[in-house]
Amino acid sequence: MRIRLNFNSTGQELLIEGRRKLSASGIENAGREAKILLFFALDCNFTNTEILLNLVKCPDKIRKFFIILEERINCKPIAKIIGKKMFYNDEFIVNEHVLYPRPETETLVSTALENDFSSVLDLGTGSGCIVISLLKKNSNAHGLGTDISRKALKIAKKNACALGVSRRLVFMESNWFSQVKSKFDLIVSNPPYISSKEFPDLNNEVVMYEPKIALLGGKDGLEVFKILINAAHKFLNPRGRFIVEVGFSQGKYVKELFYKAGFIDVKLVKDLELKDRVVMGSLPT
Repeated sequence: MRIRLNFNSTGQELLIEGRRKLSASGIENAGREAKILLFFALDCNFTNTEILLNLVKCPDKIRKFFIILEERINCKPIAKIIGKKMFYNDEFIVNEHVLYPRPETETLVSTALENDFSSVLDLGTGSGCIVISLLKKNSNAHGLGTDISRKALKIAKKNACALGVSRRLVFMESNWFSQVKSKFDLIVSNPPYISSKEFPDLNNEVVMYEPKIALLGGKDGLEVFKILINAAHKFLNPRGRFIVEVGFSQGKYVKELFYKAGFIDVKLVKDLELKDRVVMGSLPT
């Protein structure tokens, strides 16, 4: 698609045009998204509103703005365009190799922080957002993040360094527990839990731009839960906790898996939208 550019525009004029394009494509919050993309293209702090009053004199920046507008119109998530996403009050680097952090996953972090721990294992760490957030809140703890994707682990390591927890956090390439040798007070995971039947019906942002390996949980969406829950007791200290994120319709099934595996104090936690989101259980003494 050829884009006709006006290189004699103010920031405000570019913003209006960006909002019009996004709105016409059916994107909600078009004004806010256009502003985020414009300030990113101009390499400008979001609070520097003076840029809107001035002529934008760099053609390359104007061209970049219209290119990323088209990417957004084609369903690419903003987080994947600008390469970062806020999660639990911190900014995380993201790219095509990791899921971008969702607000509902903050429920898992909040649940984990309800009790103390000195060691934590994050299975399928992706961007590292869960384990890094936990270690930032618990300065006495250390952690291990595992992932089968080397490219995801590179992003997680960058986030750990940027957010100041790299000295207390190790990352390891591992297919779930396969390379793990230690025991932990806490194990957390946001595993793949989308069923193969559900996947085609997800929105294009997810289907086109998120790594499928981090989404697909088998025919019923429960395959990975069965693997992890049945093995977790081998890697937990006495009274250690295992906490997982679940799909909104999976809570009761995952709870039953916890009970069958011998966990106690099994609890289902809802997110801010009152949807089932987290299941946790404790290992008996």
